[in-house]
Amino acid sequence: MKISDHTIKQRHRLHEQPFDDFLLLSSKIYRKSRINFEARKGSYLPRVLSSPRSLGSLSLLDNVVEYSPVRTEIEWALSDRLQRKDEKYFEHLLGMTTNVFHEQNHRILWGFFRDKQISCPKNKHSMFSFLNFAESLVVALDCALGDELGLKKGQELYRYGVLYSPGSDVFKRFALSPRAYRNYLQLVRLSVFLRLEGMHPEDILPAIMCVASPCTEAMRSHAVKRALFLDERFVNITNPVWQGKHKRALMERMRVSGKDFRELRLSGRTYLENEPFVYLLTEGYLDLFGV
Repeated sequence: MKISDHTIKQRHRLHEQPFDDFLLLSSKIYRKSRINFEARKGSYLPRVLSSPRSLGSLSLLDNVVEYSPVRTEIEWALSDRLQRKDEKYFEHLLGMTTNVFHEQNHRILWGFFRDKQISCPKNKHSMFSFLNFAESLVVALDCALGDELGLKKGQELYRYGVLYSPGSDVFKRFALSPRAYRNYLQLVRLSVFLRLEGMHPEDILPAIMCVASPCTEAMRSHAVKRALFLDERFVNITNPVWQGKHKRALMERMRVSGKDFRELRLSGRTYLENEPFVYLLTEGYLDLFGV
């Protein structure tokens, strides 16, 4: 049954979130993410949210996504003849723009892990790898959303901060079936994980070339480039500093007890040993978004 545009807007739109209406109507992945989050009783709180506060808090574990209601302000800044020349003010606005797609996908993932009876390890270093795996899954979805929208629109929305990936030319370069694109995203996810684990950028491509996958060498190289697009400050500073700052609270809040739960222990140095099980987990998570 096809849902009307009006129904989509009324049920799922976020008031004053930039480009939310457009993304709900244009992207199946974005729409499924919103529906999944709401089905897991996720909620939204429109409140001014700066990038430093977002990156520095533990709100990532809450089933509430805060977002800055700045759509009208951005539209005014872009349309006003004088204001649109003020690049500093525009950058200030973009610094408060919230990528709700990325944020809600993290919350969906925590619920998915519980559904699959996956627990965060109690060991500090294993927990960091667990969190890096989680981030790699969400980044792979960022890439999928950008690819679905196409390069032109993806780059525009990336500039406004509502996407973390501007898309790519993957569909133009390769004739991809849905299964082949899934295989490609699996390599994007693994490449991102290795990057977050601290593997030197020059070593990632040789590692990916050794992974069992039907993807061609050209597709593998393309997937690695997506991982290397990650912001260096996030990889080397923001992500590890956040993990270290909150390690005790993370261990406490993410610990799941129960004999049927399995700790997911990962390591960038022995990723091939973990890859078969992680591959299946990734497939299940991507299923939720119809990728």
